[in-house]
Amino acid sequence: MKELVFNIKNIFSTDASEGCLGQYDASKYHIPAYQRGYKWASLKPTDAIPVLMNDLWEAFKSSKNSNRKEYYMQYITVKKTSNENHLEVIDGQQRLTSFSILLSVLNLFVVNETNSVKDKLEYAIREDFFNNYIYDKDKLALFLAAIWDKKIGININGKDINKQDVFYLHGAAQYINNFLIEEHIQPELNQFNEFILNYVKIIVNEIEPHIDSERVFRNLNSNKVGLTEAELIKGLLLTKAARTTSEQVKQKHYREVLEIRTALGRQWDEITTWVNDKKVKHFFFSDNNKKFTEKSFNERIAKEFDNPKEAVTQEKALLLLLLSMTFNKDIEIKDSQYLLFNYFHKETKNNNSSLELLVKLKEIYSILKDRYQNDKIYNLMGYLFFVEGSRENKINFLSKNMYWSKEKLLSELIKDRNKHLPENLVDLKYGEYNKEIHSVLLALSVFETAKEKTEIRFDYYNFRGTEKKWSLEHIFPQSPEGEWRGIMHVLIEEEKEEILKMIGENYEGLEEVKKVLSLPERDIESKAIYYNALQKTGINSLGNMSLLTLPANSSNGCAMFKLKRDNVNEMIQNGSFVPKHTFEIFNKINIQSDSIVKWTKKDADNHFDYIEKTIANLKANSQ
Repeated sequence: MKELVFNIKNIFSTDASEGCLGQYDASKYHIPAYQRGYKWASLKPTDAIPVLMNDLWEAFKSSKNSNRKEYYMQYITVKKTSNENHLEVIDGQQRLTSFSILLSVLNLFVVNETNSVKDKLEYAIREDFFNNYIYDKDKLALFLAAIWDKKIGININGKDINKQDVFYLHGAAQYINNFLIEEHIQPELNQFNEFILNYVKIIVNEIEPHIDSERVFRNLNSNKVGLTEAELIKGLLLTKAARTTSEQVKQKHYREVLEIRTALGRQWDEITTWVNDKKVKHFFFSDNNKKFTEKSFNERIAKEFDNPKEAVTQEKALLLLLLSMTFNKDIEIKDSQYLLFNYFHKETKNNNSSLELLVKLKEIYSILKDRYQNDKIYNLMGYLFFVEGSRENKINFLSKNMYWSKEKLLSELIKDRNKHLPENLVDLKYGEYNKEIHSVLLALSVFETAKEKTEIRFDYYNFRGTEKKWSLEHIFPQSPEGEWRGIMHVLIEEEKEEILKMIGENYEGLEEVKKVLSLPERDIESKAIYYNALQKTGINSLGNMSLLTLPANSSNGCAMFKLKRDNVNEMIQNGSFVPKHTFEIFNKINIQSDSIVKWTKKDADNHFDYIEKTIANLKANSQ
């Protein structure tokens, strides 16, 4: 293949010295039958024709105050055969067709201009379509005036035309026409026309005549997939940023533009790789414990942009862009209004602003990465994100504190963390204060309070990122004679004594409980008597609670402490995630106890004392 650069005027020129067609001794471009028809849409702002026209206009406006005028389109690939007077278009028919329509519509407005694209494009599947409806001014006027009907298509001079590619051709022509008649564009149409002809450029690749055209076409198009919103924004920012100029830079050659795009593209890919790490994605971009869907993503973007109380800052928009990057492989946004793309399209009025946004994106990425790698900030921030009942809007939260100093950030995170920690732990009873108990138990697993200990990173991904449901586990069981792994537990005398101690001497129905426990066997009604007594006394206190996943809690069943302890340690050995505090409590670490295999009322009281002291120290050390 050889590569040549032509402006739009010369792309359609048959001049032997400067024209692309002329250099190949061809009179026109030919779109072969093996290609699909024209497909560039015009309905939404992010469709190809609206994006092209807005980009061309912005490039034209920017060129007035810049020494660099060129605007580069993507490649086209062509082939010249010896027995034909045309160039076969293997890749690029959408661009060539769009510019054929654009220049033909411009020809309606520009005085004393001939249509430079006339007779320069033919479709194998639409013979003479451009001659009949596009090139001639009068015929084009009729084509533009026609109204598309879903059933019959368009009717021109009594003839119905209802083909899919004609629908797109008609839509493109009408959009371009409406674009050009806008008030702010009309006065500059002549200059706009000159800019398109002379400064919009296309790279032309030629393949050798002996190479099979259809094979090349399949290779070029086999990997084409729908673009996500993040990819559309990437193309927008990288393309414009690569054309950035300064007073010291007069003009960028196309190869220089390519090199800049490549460098910026590598930075973008670096960021995308990082945000798509499963643990990073979950930490910063998940909706707490909810899995994102296409609907929830669109709703979240719409909510941010439709919030009348709070304007979308650049920081928030860039954070939303990072969020959208996490959908590159997971999901294609099909029905989105592309609110995020439209925001960046408006923000990039000139090429310099595109580069500034990319620089700011890299800066925000660096800040988030630094916070993620800082163990103390990571633990505090994650606690706020994933503590039970958290409704923290991560995008709002991060945009608010994005540029705080590390000292201020730590101070504010600690204050917010402490708001989740109840003042009076004695009142926390299971069933009434489950959210508060969760908050306390999670804090015990996340935070190291002793100054001599190194900060240990809590595994928030395994805590919340694997769709596990967390529940409160009673260390001393609520139903001591319940079933465990298919076996009904039978109380021994020592366990009966611990049940009575757990209930306490002050329980009003203590004598009835003693009578029930003295029985050799208990039926359901008898068991209910002392089960109810346990519920009303010490069984639901904070000192008797631990944190486990719902499956792990279920696997513990109604077992006594030794069996629960063995079960928890078995889960750890098998690689299951168990919070630090849960592991410590089932192995009697940090509390004084008379036995490693029993859990008593004294253990529950000692555990509560440990919790109360630890939480107090946690708050005291944060000042």
